[in-house]
Amino acid sequence: MTLGAAVRGQWTLDPEAAFLNHGSFGAAPRPVLDEQARWRARLEEQPVDLLVRRYPERVAAVRAEVSAFLGADPARLVLVPNATTGVATVLASVVRPGDRVVVTDHVYPAVAAALDQRGAEVVTVAFDLDAPASVLLDAVDERARLVVVDAVTSGTGLRMPFEEVVAGCRERGVPCLVDAAHAPGLLPVDLAALDPDWWTGNLHKWVCAPKTAAVLYARHPVRPLVASHGWGLGFQEESDWSGTFDPSAWLSVPAALAFMASLGWDDVRAYGRSLARAGAAASGLPAPAPEERHEAMVLLDAGLASYAEATALRDALWAADRVEVGATAWRGRGWLRVSAAPYNVIGDYERLGAALARMRA
Repeated sequence: MTLGAAVRGQWTLDPEAAFLNHGSFGAAPRPVLDEQARWRARLEEQPVDLLVRRYPERVAAVRAEVSAFLGADPARLVLVPNATTGVATVLASVVRPGDRVVVTDHVYPAVAAALDQRGAEVVTVAFDLDAPASVLLDAVDERARLVVVDAVTSGTGLRMPFEEVVAGCRERGVPCLVDAAHAPGLLPVDLAALDPDWWTGNLHKWVCAPKTAAVLYARHPVRPLVASHGWGLGFQEESDWSGTFDPSAWLSVPAALAFMASLGWDDVRAYGRSLARAGAAASGLPAPAPEERHEAMVLLDAGLASYAEATALRDALWAADRVEVGATAWRGRGWLRVSAAPYNVIGDYERLGAALARMRA
């Protein structure tokens, strides 16, 4: 069965079609991991040849492919290990102690920590699961130095109205950083149309690239956190090289883009949205966010009083039933979060529902 057929409501994606499900990956072709293994082998066989002679041309080619995928000007995009690094890079260049920065109460903990590290005055806006962009924008005044908004929140899986926030910040003359950690692959991205001041997203989540592959888009150049041989040569030259490292994750991104494109991005996204919603229903738990705010992640209310309770339940589900579910925190409570990727099927969420029912009993 094709992925498209699964999208149309037949919740039985054939695990042999493109992925192998439930832990039997060893027997399957692994185009992305195999590509990374080839780059690692080349690195160990001839590190000087790869890092000194080949790397600059190859990383430029990767940037070009990623830029095309994201609708971005290649001159404004660099590769970074993760979105956390992307955010920290922008904050280090832009925020000074005492600067007022506006965020929502869905802000990623590492982003909050980076703002604290910079000594920022943080204004945290309570943003309900069905809130409009105006709730955030109403807190943006002439004292604001920066607004940080998620594209899709990590803790609550909420698709934020970030397009309206970016436009509203532009009207107010306040720079905006979009923490788009979950956006590449999960959402269609057109950075030329969105035109944010800064935007950073992971490629090792929904694009399925190897870990430590992410991007930072900068309409206003920023400087990397580590100064190395490219210092003073320009935005990309400074960012491409921060000392000797393993670039195999970055160099394998084109293989990940090609593999996911072979499944059909529209089908992948539609499948994820539909399956996540069906999976949330199969779990037997309430999903408090409006359905139109879901992509392929759904927040579930298991009545947990704390993040510690959420992590304990997550670990108990894994130990007893080998069910993996996200444990998150928001507004002082613990929550569960389910996600849906092309290798998931409805039975995964039915197993979660059955496991939760046994625990309640």
